[in-house]
Amino acid sequence: MVTRGTGICIVTVMSRCPPTFSLEIHQKVKRGITRDSWTERRKMPMKSPTAEAAAWSENMDTLLTNQAGLDAFRTFLKSEFSEENVEFWLACEDFKKTESAEKIASKAKMIYSEFIEADAPKEINIDFSTRDLISKNIAEPTLKCFDEAQKLIYSLMAKDSFPRFLKSEIYKKLVNSKQDLLNNNVVVI
Repeated sequence: MVTRGTGICIVTVMSRCPPTFSLEIHQKVKRGITRDSWTERRKMPMKSPTAEAAAWSENMDTLLTNQAGLDAFRTFLKSEFSEENVEFWLACEDFKKTESAEKIASKAKMIYSEFIEADAPKEINIDFSTRDLISKNIAEPTLKCFDEAQKLIYSLMAKDSFPRFLKSEIYKKLVNSKQDLLNNNVVVI
């Protein structure tokens, strides 16, 4: 049995994969990799999928630092036509890790042209004074040049988008499908 819809492929251990799946997935299913054997191979503890999804509701940081949670949140934001917020936040997180001065300047200009300037393709909703400050500082950007805008967007997502995400069908279906995984002894690949 294969289920699609949440961006997760769910394959029962006993089933055959359709030919569209990669050879790696075919081999894993053929070898009968169970949750336990997969965990042993990865040599790391595995939270139950339901506990993992439930943990996302604790706070937005937990959600944003979990790849599956982040993917689900992005899907939700796309459905609300506000994915630019999380994309900007992620771009800022990546920007803060930049080491060379050349890359700082080029990444800053890319973030500015994509998210900050008026009529940018993914223009974020920030106040005039924050936008103006960034516009003045973009000529000589620092790793902190987007901090104020990033805080505003994080706050907007935390107060507005995140609570709606937790009430959304996307989140509810994901939590329920993860509970089904536990009940039906299936493997998530």
